[in-house]
Amino acid sequence: MRHLLSYSVFLFLCSASVLAQVSDPIVMRVAGYDVTRSEFEYNYNKNNTDGVIDKKTVAEYAELFVNYKLKVQAAKDIHLDTLTSFKKEFRTYRDQQIRPLLVPEGAEEAEVRKYYDAQAKRVGDSYMILPAHIFLPVQQQAAPEVQAKAHERIDSIYKALQGGADFAELAKKHSEDRMTAPRGGVIQWLGPKDFLPVLDSVAYTLRIGDVSKPVQSPVGWHIMKMMDTKWLEPYDTLAPVLRQQLAARGLHEYLERQAIDSLTKASGKSVEQIMDEMADKYSAKDNELKYLIQEYHDGLLLFELMSNNVWQPAAADTVSLENYFKKHQKKYQPTKEELKAGKQKVKSWTEVSAQVVADLQDERTEEYVKQLRKRYKYEIYKKELKTVNNH
Repeated sequence: MRHLLSYSVFLFLCSASVLAQVSDPIVMRVAGYDVTRSEFEYNYNKNNTDGVIDKKTVAEYAELFVNYKLKVQAAKDIHLDTLTSFKKEFRTYRDQQIRPLLVPEGAEEAEVRKYYDAQAKRVGDSYMILPAHIFLPVQQQAAPEVQAKAHERIDSIYKALQGGADFAELAKKHSEDRMTAPRGGVIQWLGPKDFLPVLDSVAYTLRIGDVSKPVQSPVGWHIMKMMDTKWLEPYDTLAPVLRQQLAARGLHEYLERQAIDSLTKASGKSVEQIMDEMADKYSAKDNELKYLIQEYHDGLLLFELMSNNVWQPAAADTVSLENYFKKHQKKYQPTKEELKAGKQKVKSWTEVSAQVVADLQDERTEEYVKQLRKRYKYEIYKKELKTVNNH
């Protein structure tokens, strides 16, 4: 019986392995790394959408993907993935993808509801107002001459309003509230006690269209205009607007911090440990997320490798740039039509330096890839590759 049980377990493990291979077969092996069909499909489909000009066939892209993976392996072999700078940048990006997933379902809605209920409590039997203001900042502790100058300015603006000047135009020109001035001084919908007390008491005495005399607050001088009033809408009507307002104030970041703090307190682990575990957990459930994170990880490595080993050395090699220009000088010269139009011949590579540098970098990149293809083993499984986007 024990032997039969062991044999059954063995058969189960084998069948599970076979099933995994059938459902997501290996399409290539590069430098000891197996590329699954799902990984290849993610990258191929992302880089070959309908809007791409130089769209590749699956076979063409497979060759490019081999080159990509070879560069990644070369970067790992010289331990670029162990650099502190690399780890920091990668973690920053990865954690940006993971943090929103940690927020419990319904948490955002609960905060929006909480905010609405608090607002409804403040409003009570009163109403909402939409005020605008022209604002000149001056602290009450400012020197008398500074206060006098601000007072004189606000009075001159008020006289202009009394003479028929447009409130919105004066707000755009003179108000020093950078948030509201571009929209003619309009603040936002407010309820009782949402404003500075001195301004709140003045605002609720104004009818629609009324303009106040200059009012001094702890932060400066204001001239207020009542744009509109309304009763507080029901929650379902106002919720979309409140979500936008709270999002702009950092609601999502607040909820993410709350979630992480809760996990660290419950587990006793560091934030770094928690984020590592959560990244593994959610990546295991979501291939799109897994490959998105991997794509950024590998892209960072590739950039570091190519920048240090190929691109920067090529850009700094003035002798090679000069020689490259001499060898390919014809392609940098103007056409016959351009010559007739008065365009001058290119005499030195420095006149077209950006293009020469880019071309030399491309040549060096091709040479580097050829070296990598000789250094590492790779194999494309054509039968499995044919099932890409066809299964």
